[in-house]
Amino acid sequence: MPGVTNTTPASIATCSDLMLGSLTVFVNDGGVTRVNTDKTITGGTVLGPGSLHVYCEDMSVSVAGDAIASHPPCPLPAIHCAAVTQGSTNVFTG
Repeated sequence: MPGVTNTTPASIATCSDLMLGSLTVFVNDGGVTRVNTDKTITGGTVLGPGSLHVYCEDMSVSVAGDAIASHPPCPLPAIHCAAVTQGSTNVFTG
């Protein structure tokens, strides 16, 4: 089971961008990140696939390893062209 992605520094994207998330649903003091709704602070939308069973505000909850759309400053450095989410180390979902 992968860790839930949220807006805390422990769940930043692999490109080191912070994540934006829910303003009303929290885990580990950070807003839960939702697939096809939330983005990195530089505009990369979380593409998923996310959790198959857990939802937040009618959207699939993002989990560790979800793809993030290419976002500035892609193409340099290239890490912003193929980033993924990093999840919580103590809150998991199936």
